Amino acid sequence: MLRTDEHILPVVFAQKMVIDFDAAIEDDELRSRTERFLRDMTQTLMNEGCELIGHIKGLFTAGDAGYLMFSLTSHDEPVSMKGELKTGIRKAEMTVNIIVYGVGHETAASAFKKAFKELCVTES
Repeated sequence: MLRTDEHILPVVFAQKMVIDFDAAIEDDELRSRTERFLRDMTQTLMNEGCELIGHIKGLFTAGDAGYLMFSLTSHDEPVSMKGELKTGIRKAEMTVNIIVYGVGHETAASAFKKAFKELCVTES
C-alpha cells in the first residue's frame, strides 16, 4: 500500500485490449457480464484491503454495432452503464481505468485479471 504520513495514495491501473467472445453476445448479455465482472473485481479488491474505490470506468467499442460505457465508484453502489449494442458481436475493444486506494498496483492488476477470466472471454 502506498501511504504518506497523512494520506493513502491512489493506485492507477489501466488496460486496453481486443477481446473475442466465445459466441455472439447481445447487449443484455454484455451488460450482465460487465456487472458480474465489476462485482467480482471489487469484491477481490475489498478482500485484499482496498479502502476506497476512486473509480472503475471502462468502455466496450464494437464499430458500427455500438458501444457500452460502464462506471463504478463504490463497492456497494449500482453499476452505471450507458450506450447500446445494436446487434450481437463476437469481438470488441475494451478499455478499463481503475483508481483504488489501500492496495498496490499488483493487487489491482491481479483483481482485474481474475475478474476478466470469469467473463468467459479470451484475450486476443
